[in-house]
Amino acid sequence: MTKTILAICGSLRAKSCNMGLIRAAAKAIPEGWTMEVADISAFPVYNDDLNTDELRPEAVTTFKQQVLAADAILFAAPENNYTIAAATKNCVDWASKSPNCWNEKPAAIMGCGGGHGSGRGQYHFRQMALYINMHVMVKPEIMLNRFAESAFDDDGNLTSDKWIERVATFVQSLTVWADRLKV
Repeated sequence: MTKTILAICGSLRAKSCNMGLIRAAAKAIPEGWTMEVADISAFPVYNDDLNTDELRPEAVTTFKQQVLAADAILFAAPENNYTIAAATKNCVDWASKSPNCWNEKPAAIMGCGGGHGSGRGQYHFRQMALYINMHVMVKPEIMLNRFAESAFDDDGNLTSDKWIERVATFVQSLTVWADRLKV
């Protein structure tokens, strides 16, 4: 039976290097696994008044179904102002309510950005994940400073052989993590 990783890019930029990390991960998916990429770009800011069957945006309903069906979740997210990027937090909020779609989900977070390469945002993400009972893989880590290295081309594609190899190891580790948690 084929298992699915749902990839979520926490950056909405057209040439996002975080989407570049996801594209690199998709090329390294092990046998028996597939990857689906979620589209969170149409989500309104979370508003509990809209979280009803009648008012919930269709894009959110589709996303929640994707999360529930996934065997593992892969986030690639930048940080903003030393914390989780708004798009990342927003999609987590939408899928954590009625029901909590993240409950017991194996997950991993990687990211690139300035300074610490999304490290601070990833640490805050892990705190949030504890509360919603998402099981985030501890190691390996990918926190890439997109300005310090020439790892991406102008379109946001990962071009560094060193980082392509690290992303491949990362996504393979996620599949092992997910299999371990499903036992």
